[in-house]
Amino acid sequence: SVLDFDPESDSEIWAVNVETGAAHRVIENAMASGLTSAGHLLFMREGTLLAVPFETDSGLTSGSPVVAMDDVMHSTHMPNTDINVGDGHFSVSSRGHLAYLPGGTYPYQTRAVIRLSPTGAIDTLDLPLSRWLLVRVSPGGNTLAAAQIDPEGDRILVLYDLEVEGGRPRPLETGGVPVGSWAWSADGSEIVYRAEGGGTWHRQPIDGGEPLAAVVPDSLVSTAATLYEVVRDSDALLVLDGGDVFTIDNDGSVALVLDLTSAVRNPTVSSDQRWLAYAAAGPGGQQVYIRSFGQGSASPPIRVSNAGGSQPAWSPDGTRLYY
Repeated sequence: SVLDFDPESDSEIWAVNVETGAAHRVIENAMASGLTSAGHLLFMREGTLLAVPFETDSGLTSGSPVVAMDDVMHSTHMPNTDINVGDGHFSVSSRGHLAYLPGGTYPYQTRAVIRLSPTGAIDTLDLPLSRWLLVRVSPGGNTLAAAQIDPEGDRILVLYDLEVEGGRPRPLETGGVPVGSWAWSADGSEIVYRAEGGGTWHRQPIDGGEPLAAVVPDSLVSTAATLYEVVRDSDALLVLDGGDVFTIDNDGSVALVLDLTSAVRNPTVSSDQRWLAYAAAGPGGQQVYIRSFGQGSASPPIRVSNAGGSQPAWSPDGTRLYY
C-alpha cells in the first residue's frame, strides 16, 4: 500500500502491483495502512483505527469499514510538520493480536503571545489564545507576524502592530495561497513566503496588493527547501535544504553558505552579516553553533550551547544570541 499524505486534504491508500506497477486507489480519507492474516485492511482516520475486508489478489475492499479501536495515537494535526506524517501507532501480530498506543490525534493546544524584556519583564500582547507558531518581529521592531493554526488545521499568517495600543490582529492577504515557510523582507515592507507543501515562492506586501513571484531557481524547488529568513542589507533569501544552507539573491543567483553531512536547524544570520548561527547534532545531542557567515563551511564551528540547544535567534544589534 502507498500513503498519499497531504496535510491540507484527505489522504488516500493505494494498492500497487509490484510486478506490473499498476496502481489503484483503495480507500479515501485514510492513513497508516496495515494488513491482518484474517484478510482485513487496517487504517487510521482521525485517531480511530478502522478495518475493512480486503482481497489481496485483486487489491479491492468489500463491505464497509468498521471501528476496530478508538483513541489510537495518530500523528496528525501536529505543529511540527517534520513529524506530521500521518503514522498510526499500532501493530497486529500474525495471530491477530493488536498492540497500540492510546492518545488519538495531536490535541489542539492554545498559547499566549508575550513580550519578554532583557530584564525579565513580561508583557502579554492583546492577541487571542491560539496555536501560535513562528512568531517574528519586523526588522524595524514595529510589527509582529505569527503563523496561526485554527482548530480545523487551517494555517494563516497574522500581523499585529506593536506600536498601537489595543490594536487588532489582521491576516496577511495572500490571495488564498496557504503560507508555509516565511520571513520578513529586509526592510519590513513584505513577507516572503513559500506556499505550504513546498509550492511556489512569493513576496507579499504587508499593506495589501498582489503577491509578487520570488525568483528562485529550479534547483531549489524541492519540498525540502525551506525559507528561514531574509538577510539584512542584501535582501537575499536564506534557505535550508537538509544539511545545506543557501542564499538566493533577487536575480536568482545561488551561493552555498554551509554544507554539512548532518541536518541543520534554524539557520540565522547576525544583523552585521558576520556570523551564521544554527543548530545541529553535537556532543550530547543537538547543540547551537556559530560560524563566520562569509566563510561558511570553511570556517571552524564554535559551539555556543553547553547542555544542548535549539532555535537560535540574534538580538537586533547582533551582539547577543538567544537559544
